[in-house]
Amino acid sequence: MQEVQFLKLISGQQHGWGATMARAALRVAAQPYQLATSLRNVAYDLRWLPTTQAACPVISLGNLTTGGTGKTPLVADFVERLRQLGKTPAILSRGYRALDERGNDEKRILDRLCPGVAHYQQPDRVASAKLAVAGGANVLVLDDAFQHRRLMRDLDVVVIDATQPWGYGHLLPRGLLRESRAGLRRAQLVILSRVDLADPETLRDVQRIVGRYVSDDRIAEVAFTPRRWLEQGGSIRSLEELQNVPAVAFCGIGNPAAFERTVGPLVDVRATHVFPDHYHYTATDGTALAQMARAIGAQALVTTLKDLVKLPADFCPAEFPLVALDIAAEYRAGEDAVDRAMAGVFAKSAAQAQQNQPSHTR
Repeated sequence: MQEVQFLKLISGQQHGWGATMARAALRVAAQPYQLATSLRNVAYDLRWLPTTQAACPVISLGNLTTGGTGKTPLVADFVERLRQLGKTPAILSRGYRALDERGNDEKRILDRLCPGVAHYQQPDRVASAKLAVAGGANVLVLDDAFQHRRLMRDLDVVVIDATQPWGYGHLLPRGLLRESRAGLRRAQLVILSRVDLADPETLRDVQRIVGRYVSDDRIAEVAFTPRRWLEQGGSIRSLEELQNVPAVAFCGIGNPAAFERTVGPLVDVRATHVFPDHYHYTATDGTALAQMARAIGAQALVTTLKDLVKLPADFCPAEFPLVALDIAAEYRAGEDAVDRAMAGVFAKSAAQAQQNQPSHTR
């Protein structure tokens, strides 16, 4: 639970002399990190550090912050759009905290949301790109790659969680920002997620700040709409089946508060247990949650799809339904910006292919 305590510290929820001193120390530690990220970006901007062009178009979706912004369902949305255009996409990701040979939680979710789409996981995405193209992909989707600049991209998309946009306003390790907000200048498209959960004043403030770096016609807004409940074995339950059922909610994601707010109207949440992001669950965790459920009269355990895909088969007793909320990206504004950006990628690719064709003279 050290991660949970760390988030309470940097968010300012922890008070007292000790917490104040710890935040001051983290602020000092953030200064060399800020210098390093700034110098690295300048080196790439000036082409002092080498980049590699893939053999097909590349679309990157990434974040300014660590933690959950709702990027995974948007990766699935982009992949589906590409398939509808007749493309053969492949997904490339780093594979952070892989559970086993089946990959990490994000890969397991995307394998479920994007059946039949190849997904390559390794830190060297230049090598992954070569494998993907050799495997038949004609467009690459980079997951969580805004700061991974070795592989050139034709479209840089940044996802910002409107409920927690700026990582508590500081760079790592004092906050959760991977780089300063000025990095948004590299983005061709910004998607604000969870706009339905942000209060109007906060959303207006996020829109104003993003507008300093990106024009309004390159900003989209998304809400994640609950669709159904998914059981561990693959069965489906309608949202109405668990309406008002007393439940214990649990998750190990970057923004647990957003999950709590989403699931709250759908079931009678009697208690919520938050695990660290990317947590590796054991059957012991399931036993403890079941005991909690019995103690408070809950009749179900509910979680996120990101958590469900990595739970052990014997995670909890059969007396408790174990379900995950399946959500879909719903564009509230700017979907046309997504369509334009994607069309631009392939127009550019077609123009380059035309230029590269050998000329014929009589």
